[in-house]
Amino acid sequence: MRILKTITISVIAILILPAFLSAKMMSVSTTKANVRTGPSAGYDILWTVCRYTPFEVIDSKGRWKKIKDFAGDTGWIHSSVLSNRPSVIVKTAKANLREDPGSNEILWILEKTYPLKFIEKKGNWYHVKDSEVNGWLHKTTLWGFTE
Repeated sequence: MRILKTITISVIAILILPAFLSAKMMSVSTTKANVRTGPSAGYDILWTVCRYTPFEVIDSKGRWKKIKDFAGDTGWIHSSVLSNRPSVIVKTAKANLREDPGSNEILWILEKTYPLKFIEKKGNWYHVKDSEVNGWLHKTTLWGFTE
């Protein structure tokens, strides 16, 4: 009985594990991109996103990727507007962008859903930038990928 239980658990793990391992992070590479209800341009637009917006890719059909954002919302986006560029998005109501990690000087106060390109990490601080801002945010204010 014990062997059967072990085999059953092993089989379930083998079937489920690839789904977790296949999750991939990507970000928007164009100035703007549409997230749609289905995998073609004929589907309705759910929302529009900006450059550096990160997503977790959870499925694909042809050149379309089913994505999930930091809030758990899902939709479809064409792969031509995605890249492997590491990026993050502000997940808190506001985030204080600082000149240096742990600095008291606030350069900007960024709003929720502000996407940024990831540069480097020092401890719990992330160096981020876009065409307007360049500074450090604490990891607790961010969602995305940095690898």
